[in-house]
Amino acid sequence: MRDYVGEEDLYRHSKWLAMMERRLKVAKDLLNPASSAMIVAIDEKEYLRLGLLLEQTFPEASIQMISTIINPKGVGRQNEFSRTNEYIYILLFGEQKISKLKIDNNGKEIGLDWQTFRRRDLASARGTMKGGKAQFYPIYVDKDTGKIVDIGEPLEHHVPKESAPQIDGCVAVFPVRPDGTEMNWATTCPTFKARLEKGYARAGKFTGEPQEYIIQYLKSGPIADIESGVAKVLGRNEDSSINAVYEAETRKTPTTQWDFPSHNAEHYGTETLKSLIPGRQFPFPKSLYAVQTFPPDLQVIYYQ
Repeated sequence: MRDYVGEEDLYRHSKWLAMMERRLKVAKDLLNPASSAMIVAIDEKEYLRLGLLLEQTFPEASIQMISTIINPKGVGRQNEFSRTNEYIYILLFGEQKISKLKIDNNGKEIGLDWQTFRRRDLASARGTMKGGKAQFYPIYVDKDTGKIVDIGEPLEHHVPKESAPQIDGCVAVFPVRPDGTEMNWATTCPTFKARLEKGYARAGKFTGEPQEYIIQYLKSGPIADIESGVAKVLGRNEDSSINAVYEAETRKTPTTQWDFPSHNAEHYGTETLKSLIPGRQFPFPKSLYAVQTFPPDLQVIYYQ
């Protein structure tokens, strides 16, 4: 970039954007609108401006941004956090789909990722706009079996939880923090009931806290893995919750945070260039394999 725009140039951002816009318009002519992808790697200096430019140039594309670890040790800078990552914009055109990655579980089966059903952020506390009006309701857990036996109706914000109907032998569990702050459940009552019936929700251990039992549920990702066969169903547990595992080798949709050893810019960028062009320096090269991680059948145009 410094060959095109000087660091002291007051208009360096606009000049850089003009340079990138010309190249992106060329790329647009080369991409197949029916099915293709474009990948753009960028550091934190220009990623915000680049994102706006990509949206402007490719309004028809599906755009996501990935954060990828390029130097686990971090690059130290004066009075700044050590930088470990860069960003990758991925643009999908037409019918292009994301392929699933092969995950090696080191020869072991691993269980499902059960999440706490109580919302965590205070912005979702009971009575807040974000928290909604119908996500504070009793979940009845049998004291002897620890099994969820019923789900009550939502309570209005002004109604104390103690007024909820009681069921003999059961505890009416509400989403309450250890300090007594009343929160909300992660979904509405009908959605939770549907997940419970399919075995996608359960009661955890007794806590003795204001919320006497932990309530757990499966999010959409693990549910999709179960229903597509990625996770192998072994049966049901005693509390009727689903018992499923990921086998030793599975395929899963990539997340938006990557930590691939092959993306290490020092090992597979700087060192690769040194071996190819001894005695020459190229500042901040990206790993060669940041591109080759992607399935070979993608039509890819890659810019640095």
